[in-house]
Amino acid sequence: MKVFCRAREVVGGAEWEEVRRRWQETLGFDIGEPGGSHVFELEIDAAAWQRVEGDDWRTTSWRVGGPVRERARTGPLGESREL
Repeated sequence: MKVFCRAREVVGGAEWEEVRRRWQETLGFDIGEPGGSHVFELEIDAAAWQRVEGDDWRTTSWRVGGPVRERARTGPLGESREL
C-alpha cells in the first residue's frame, strides 16, 4: 500500500484540543495532553495498492476528485490495461 500525502505535526494549543475532541467523539479514546507523543495531520492526495494475482500484477488506485481505478499487467514487461 502506498499513500501519497503531506504530513504536518499538530503541536499543541487549540489545535491539539480540537484533535483530542475529535478522537474522543469518533473513537471514544482520549489522547491526553501534548507531551512525548506526536500527532500528525495527513492531507492525502492519492493511494495505491499493488499485488500479484496469478500471472498478473494488479493495481488499485485512487486520487482526490477521481474514481477508483483497477489496472492489470501480465508479466514484468506487459502492457497495463484498465479493468
